[in-house]
Amino acid sequence: MGRNGKNDGLKQGRLQGAKTGFGFSRMESGLKKGVVSESGMHNKIQDPTLLQGSKKPSSFWLADYATATGAGATITALSELISGATAFTILSSPAYQPPYSGNGGVYNNKAYIDFNSGADLIYTSLSTMGSGKNELTLMMVVRLSTTSTTTLFYSVDSTISTTVGDIRVESIGGNKIRVTFIGNPTSTSSVYETYDSTLEGNNWHLLTVKFRLYQPGGQGSEMELWLNGNLNMAPVTTTFGGSTSTFVGNSYNIGNNSSQTAGGSNMAAFLTLDYWVNSSEQMRLENFFRWYYGRRF
Repeated sequence: MGRNGKNDGLKQGRLQGAKTGFGFSRMESGLKKGVVSESGMHNKIQDPTLLQGSKKPSSFWLADYATATGAGATITALSELISGATAFTILSSPAYQPPYSGNGGVYNNKAYIDFNSGADLIYTSLSTMGSGKNELTLMMVVRLSTTSTTTLFYSVDSTISTTVGDIRVESIGGNKIRVTFIGNPTSTSSVYETYDSTLEGNNWHLLTVKFRLYQPGGQGSEMELWLNGNLNMAPVTTTFGGSTSTFVGNSYNIGNNSSQTAGGSNMAAFLTLDYWVNSSEQMRLENFFRWYYGRRF
């Protein structure tokens, strides 16, 4: 609702009430007219699918576009909303297929994917994601549902156990998210967690994490961790060493990886961009998810 419409509605309601001799009794009617008199302002919302050129996302999916036989059934395909291709792989074995919940489990009657077992896995076949770039931004709409340490996002070089630019995003204790970013040398890292209790309860959250291999503002400037529009990052390890190299160009896993239990997370949306979004870009993209889910994350 626009502010002008609300103000006009209040004025009309006051005038109607005065003329009918019932004071402000008609103000509610006037306010309702103001509510519907104009659409809300959408000039600070950016639909990721409309970005072009160097700003185009490297991947984007919404659970509403997953293919499944019905609520509770495992998903068999997930649409890539940027390229239009089926760029995500769900293994053929049901043991690796996470269930799809299409019964309005998210705000605004939207769907989600339930990573409810240790084997559940979705990964991208876009093996060049981040290749030749030294920045990366992740956004996801997620709900934690276990106190175990589990994987949300996992992007590492498959040929070396630890590589500069490796990234892990994990749920910790059911109420925190931990992000690990490997630096140069690989014995250094940047590890941050959201503060205690910020993710407790059966609530959905909007998570944004930004990475860059260099450190323009010194130690700590290589990563930012945002939760529901607020910078929310408690340091765990701050030894990250900056690098002049670029990301290897890995595929990424959502859910299971070879060394850790997955499951325990519900995910409704996921977006990656091969650059560090500035504050204006971040607000507009986050507002898209707020608009789509009808929720002020």
